[in-house]
Amino acid sequence: MRGIPEGQGENIKGKITVELALWLELPTEDVEKAIQSAFRLKAKIPKNKKFVGDCLIIFKDKEIKNKILHKSREKSWNVNGMNDKGKRNRIEHVLKKEGLDIICLQETHIARKHKRTLINSRLGNEFISSDQSKKRGVVIYIKKQIEAKSLFKDEEGRISAVQINWQGEKIIIVGIYAPNVNKSEFYGRLEERLSDYADQKIILLGDMNGVVSLEVDRLRDTKGKEGKLPRTFFSLVQNCNLVDIWRFRHPLEKQYTFYSEPNDSSSRLDQIWVSKELVPRSLRVEIQARTISDHNPIKMEL
Repeated sequence: MRGIPEGQGENIKGKITVELALWLELPTEDVEKAIQSAFRLKAKIPKNKKFVGDCLIIFKDKEIKNKILHKSREKSWNVNGMNDKGKRNRIEHVLKKEGLDIICLQETHIARKHKRTLINSRLGNEFISSDQSKKRGVVIYIKKQIEAKSLFKDEEGRISAVQINWQGEKIIIVGIYAPNVNKSEFYGRLEERLSDYADQKIILLGDMNGVVSLEVDRLRDTKGKEGKLPRTFFSLVQNCNLVDIWRFRHPLEKQYTFYSEPNDSSSRLDQIWVSKELVPRSLRVEIQARTISDHNPIKMEL
């Protein structure tokens, strides 16, 4: 553990316990039981001085260590096409560096007959929803060490749903690329599909192609309510008890994930929604810089 301020006569194990408990939002006593010992890598402390140093933590067993420290990392990214091999390689390079457990990519633009192009063992086991033509396309990659099975997908390259077993806990991952038109019907059908799983833990992520609030999720809004998500979307997230986790963690910030040049407007189209039970564990949620695609990725640690 890095960056722990030093002090004279400190109880380093107690300090580490408090820091980890706050960081992980776990009871202090649970963290204390998991730690066997903790000590500084630099033992000498100049008199009357404090400085930031590194600490080594020894856990009682591997299972407890993994349970406390191994957070899952999820990323959603509209990549705006993956037919070009050079671009696919650049995307893979970016994703591999982050050590992700769950990856959801939208707008792959890979036709169904070429879907083997999306198989990439370095990213994980793939769950593909593709169209017959080079349009749309969703793929979810699940790290190979995580047990996963496909629940359902559509035939238009817009929805892929996967159930994972994360440390003994079943979670449903739903990756979507919503349409620009007929959004109400799309979300209505998705709610019907998810109704059988409404009592389970769900992570809904992808390009929603609409915003929650025109006031805070859109810059230079067009006239009227164009661009706002339909009522069926809000019915879906309400009935599945889902929370817009980026907005929950950043209640006052204005950040956007897509810029429309024709409309000269920026919108937060790319979102991650999680079941209320998962909210306390979703500590880090960030909209990342725009690079290869015309959309910003969004990343979460759970």
